[in-house]
Order: sequence, then structure tokens, then C-alpha cells
Amino acid sequence: MITVFFLILILTPMSTSNQLLYPGHIYHLWSHAVSQDNLFIEKENYRFFLSRYFAYTGSIISTFAYCLMPNHIHFLIKIMDENRIVNHPKYKKDNQPVENKIPHFISRQIGHFFNSYTKSFNNQYGRRGSLFERPFGRNLIDSEDYYTKMVIYIHRNPVKHGFAKNIHEWPYSSRHSYVNNLDDKVRNEGVLEWFGGFDGFIHAHLEEDETYHSKMIERS
Repeated sequence: MITVFFLILILTPMSTSNQLLYPGHIYHLWSHAVSQDNLFIEKENYRFFLSRYFAYTGSIISTFAYCLMPNHIHFLIKIMDENRIVNHPKYKKDNQPVENKIPHFISRQIGHFFNSYTKSFNNQYGRRGSLFERPFGRNLIDSEDYYTKMVIYIHRNPVKHGFAKNIHEWPYSSRHSYVNNLDDKVRNEGVLEWFGGFDGFIHAHLEEDETYHSKMIERS
């Protein structure tokens, strides 16, 4: 159950781009394209991005929500437990004698994902250099209220930034997976249960109360 996650949190400083990522914790991750560039130019880019994301992070991260927009992205994720991380094949091969080895390994895996997508994107469109701002943003989700608001905030982000008039119009978010009962790697029944079921999930996302946005701490 999601409730248990908040009972085992070890509080760490929030709202920092160099915050360490610890096993068993829930985080809001986000990133922007550099300069005035876009991360996605055509529909296939969105599909490929998610395929790379799950290929690189699916064995260390559980994804509760995401939203992909032309120039920035949001994810709500939980780092898997420490035993799962230390038994990861790539972790076992990592002999770097660094402090906080597990958090650094997690961040590197996410970084490898961004680099993989950037390389493919650059090759396809004849560009060079970085595509994502560095480092990627991350906030610890340290309360049930923050978790609830972040799920809604991420799904409503295309409306906030003018990419869609309402959340029904935007296909590149996990809300689309929940509402259409898609069988993919994002769908998590625990999220629906958190909102009291499917109807509660839908009602919460249609809520017009702007307090869902006003307390979010992020830089998109």
C-alpha cells in the first residue's frame, strides 16, 4: 500500500537538483530541454522516449505518474528497495569506491537513460550537444498530501502550460493509461486505490481548485 511508503521515509532536504535518491523513497523528477529546444518533434519521439525510459529504469524504479510535453517532462516515481538495487547486475559490476554508492548508482542509471535518448534524437535530427538541462530536478515526496497533489499536478501540467485546453486532449501522460485501462508498465492499481477508486481518480483530476497547483515546488 502507498500509505506504508510515507511511514518509512528518512527525510532529506527538498527542492534541490543534487538531492540524493534513496531506495524506498518517492520522488518527483522533472527535466527541461536546453535553451529553446524541444524534446519531442513528432509522435514517435514520445513512444521511443518511454521505451528507453522503461528499458533503463524499469528494474530500479516504479512509476506512478508521468507527463511528457514538447519541452519538459515530469515523473512521479518510487525507488525500489535496497535489496533490489544491490542485486542489480550493473550495480554488482560497479567497483567505484564512492560515498553513498547506491544513490549515485540510481542517478547514473537515470542519467544513462537521458544520454541514450539524446544520442538517438541527435542522430535522427542532425543536432549536436546536450538535449536536457543538467542535473535533472528531483523533490522528495514526504507526505500523503504532497503525493496526492503531485499526481494531479503532473497530469494537469499540459493545461497549465497551454499545450491543451483540458486534460482529456493530452495523450502523452499516464492519466491516459489510467482512464483507458491500458495494459502498460505505468498502470498501478495502488494509485487508483489511493483516490478511492476510478471515480475518485477522475473527480480529483477535474477539480478546478487552483490549490492543486499553488503549493507545488518546481521550476517548469
